[in-house]
Amino acid sequence: MLLSSLILPLTLAATTAGIAADTNGFTFATWNIGHFSLGLKASSTIPPEQASEKAASYRAFVAKSGASVIGLCEYSDAIASNGTHAVGKTALADFPGRSMGPCRGNWNVLYWKDADFIRDGLVDYPARRYTGTYYQFARLRIAGREVCVVETHLDWNTMDPGHELDRVKQIQKLVDDFKDEPYVVIGGDFNTCVLDKGRGWIDAPEEFKPFADAGFALAHRGEALTWPAKKPAFAIDNIVTKGFAISDVGVQADPSLSDHALLKCRLTFLPK
Repeated sequence: MLLSSLILPLTLAATTAGIAADTNGFTFATWNIGHFSLGLKASSTIPPEQASEKAASYRAFVAKSGASVIGLCEYSDAIASNGTHAVGKTALADFPGRSMGPCRGNWNVLYWKDADFIRDGLVDYPARRYTGTYYQFARLRIAGREVCVVETHLDWNTMDPGHELDRVKQIQKLVDDFKDEPYVVIGGDFNTCVLDKGRGWIDAPEEFKPFADAGFALAHRGEALTWPAKKPAFAIDNIVTKGFAISDVGVQADPSLSDHALLKCRLTFLPK
């Protein structure tokens, strides 16, 4: 996610009021929200007449996580199928700060509260990729420290000729871009699974190894199953950090809201 290309996205709230009262850390969550279509379409399938009730369900679900910063992928900016009920004013109304990238099939956004905005941006992955994958980042001041928070969605289709190493290169891009970052949090759907002709899709958490080898801490190494939400069997969503101790890792699922479970953890600042 450049020295390739850097594009400044839409940022709704340049500043949020106040610094987090907790000076030791914060709770971060990442969630593939499935476009409000349970992952079946690239936009919402919720009828307008059900949108208010559904928005309240999403809002309560996110509040339950206790997160003050959340990254969403497979996002859509409207709850209702007709484009009404803006997410930032309904389901995520508790989060006054937002950094939103563009819709390229996969759509990444970050929401926050109890933090001050510094700057944000979008970084593309290397040119050879199956979809228009990128990562969205926002630099926030949290408890007096600058933290880079990132949300991404990596390519899943590495079976097509010429695309076998797409995801490997995308993970390496994240490692290279953030290996020297004092405080960074990378969340997203990493799609770490492979297709075996004899056995179908197989979970492949070993793909996270380059992060660990570069000194990153991970919320899990394959233990936190997040997909499908009805009966999780794959550990494809993760949180990767530098500069934090990770604790209280949790998975929170509601198959009526998304085909993925939300992944959350407590991040405690390590001394520098």
